[in-house]
Amino acid sequence: MMPPKRRNYSDDFQTPEYAIEPLLPYLRKDWIIWECACGKGNLVRALERRGFKVMGTDIRIGHDFLQSTTPS
Repeated sequence: MMPPKRRNYSDDFQTPEYAIEPLLPYLRKDWIIWECACGKGNLVRALERRGFKVMGTDIRIGHDFLQSTTPS
């Protein structure tokens, strides 16, 4: 499999929708899932189509989401 072509940044590698399949048995429908690096929203849309509540945001370059609070 070829890596995705670069768009605007050298780290612009969008996760394909099929990557969530192994996670689905561990996710609960009553959770709100925060996709903190949503990019174009592939995973947000895939999870929403499966009935999950998802909040998608994108981190700024050089910003560590692990040190921030969840968006309100």
